Amino acid sequence: MALLLQNSISIVALVTLLLSSGYSLKAYAQLTGNATHYQPPYMPSACYGYAEQGSMIAQVGEELWNNGLACGKHYQVTCLSGCRDQTVPVTVKIVEHCYKCEFTMILSEEAYDQISYTNGGGWINISYQESI
Repeated sequence: MALLLQNSISIVALVTLLLSSGYSLKAYAQLTGNATHYQPPYMPSACYGYAEQGSMIAQVGEELWNNGLACGKHYQVTCLSGCRDQTVPVTVKIVEHCYKCEFTMILSEEAYDQISYTNGGGWINISYQESI
């Protein structure tokens, strides 16, 4: 009983330390949507202007854009149809807003080609969740 109490106190102390250090224990839901791709050049972007953000990036539609609060967020994206492998996600950084878009996300060509069999054409069904 004393060992259980000591372990419980240790866990509470660890969680308190993490939270006070700015870490988040927020769980992110797995959602579904659709995606297509866009080609370079990827700049300028709504979030970063002419600052290079790499090639594993994406645009998001209105639902995820949230008046620009999506800028810089990372999402794990997994292909659900037309896929190379339904178990291997890609992680993308949000850099742009897709205005009046019919897609959940528009992935960079590099990210899209890693998970899709369509080789830069069409669209795919995806699952996605925000990652830390």
